[in-house]
This record gives sequence, C-alpha cells and structure tokens, in this order.
Amino acid sequence: MTQQEILIEQLKAGKSKKNYAVATIIKAEGSTPRESGKMLVFADGKTIGTVGGGRVERMAAADAVACIASGANACKEYTLLEEGSGIGMSCGGNVTMFIEVYRVKPQLIMCGAGHVGGALIKLAQFCGYDVTLVDTRPDEYIQDKIELADTFVHVEDFYQGVKELDVPEGCCFVIATFGHAYDGEALEAALSKNASYVGMVGSKRKVGTLFASLREKGFTKEQLDNVYTPIGLDIGSETPEEIALSVMAEIMQLKKGSSAKHLRDCDHK
Repeated sequence: MTQQEILIEQLKAGKSKKNYAVATIIKAEGSTPRESGKMLVFADGKTIGTVGGGRVERMAAADAVACIASGANACKEYTLLEEGSGIGMSCGGNVTMFIEVYRVKPQLIMCGAGHVGGALIKLAQFCGYDVTLVDTRPDEYIQDKIELADTFVHVEDFYQGVKELDVPEGCCFVIATFGHAYDGEALEAALSKNASYVGMVGSKRKVGTLFASLREKGFTKEQLDNVYTPIGLDIGSETPEEIALSVMAEIMQLKKGSSAKHLRDCDHK
C-alpha cells in the first residue's frame, strides 16, 4: 500500500470519527523485513498497510492500540533475533517505529439552545470539543446557536430525540433546555447513554422533585448520583458566560482527575 493510499485511509478514518494510530518505520538496522513502511492501527486492533509482517508487526499493532487508549505517541524498538529466540524472526536486526496517535475530538451534547447553551458551545469548542446541539424549537428561533454548533439535531421531543442519538462512548451531556419538564426528558434519555459526564442546570428543589420521579421509574441511586446537578463548580457564576465557565471547569476537572484546588494550595515536585 502506497503512502498516498495510507493517507486516504487516514482521511476516511477522520471522517468516520475513528481513533487510530500510524506506526512508521523510522530506522532499520541489520537484516530486517523492511527498511520503510507505514501501518494504520485502529482501537480494535485492525490494521491497514504493513511494517514487515510477522510477530514484529503484531507487537507494533498491540503497542499502537495501547497508545490509542492512553492518547500518547511512542517510539518503540524491536529486536529481531534468530528464529526460535526473541520475537521469533529469523532475519535479525533492529527496527525502530514511531507510533503517532490520532484521536477524534471528544464530543459534547448540548441539550438546549438558550443563553447558557450558546455560551457553552463556544467555550467547549475552544477547549477542543466537538459540539452537537439538540433542541425542539424551529430553526429560525435559534439560528444564532445553530450556527455556533458543529452539528445541530432538531428533535420533536427531548426524550426520544436524545434516546435516538448515535453518540460515542464517553461523551458529555449538558442539559439546559427552556423548561423543567424538558430538562427531565433529556436527562432520562441521557442516562441511557454510556456518558462520561451528565450535567443539568437547576435548583436543588427542582432536582429533588425530578429525581424522586426518576426513582419511581426505576432509576437507581447510583445512576442519579452520577448526575452533576446543580451543574458546575462553585465560582459564584451569574451570567451565562460565567455559568459556562463553571461547567467546563467541572468537566475538565473530572476528565483530568484533578482536585480543583487553588494551585498555590497544591504540593508540587
């Protein structure tokens, strides 16, 4: 497979929003199957192209899958010893490969095209997220928010619409519709997804009433405990922009596993 064909496959993977890595031979010493070569590796271990075949290629593919999972590039060296030893290739020599990871943008589903939604779309994109906006209102009423989002999905009702969304595992849901009942519909559907974050605007009183209703429908305490509501970190937010900042700070805190302490209060090596 030529480099141009590999590039075409990379473009296809990007359009399909698939994570992948490219393993490239950057150095070959001694007797090796190939002195150059590229191989695409997907998260499920499938490959396109070749870096020489045999066990060395399988090891490179396994390392590439691990790199995709961690999101980190790597430089790997493989020693090709005599047959029956090492990695079991008879040619002998050393092959060094650079494994470069390409991961799709994390996805955020914004339920509601209000003031908070508009502010959050812009901030989430600035932070590297691909944002899908979901709303029930006619396009002409929310055109300014539609133009901000990467993707807009018009739905007849929030429950069925969100339920039918084809979203990747680990996406984020932020719920801020134009009514408490609609927030509840969106939340109920979002809980059926394998999301890394589900947050909803609302007062503690509103949340308590909604959660009681969801428990009656069979949702567990564990499921509801994973909902971040009232949404965001406590930074004294009032305006839509400030609320959006507190929400993104909460999402990033969870994503990075940080404490959200003041940096001056953290111990650093």
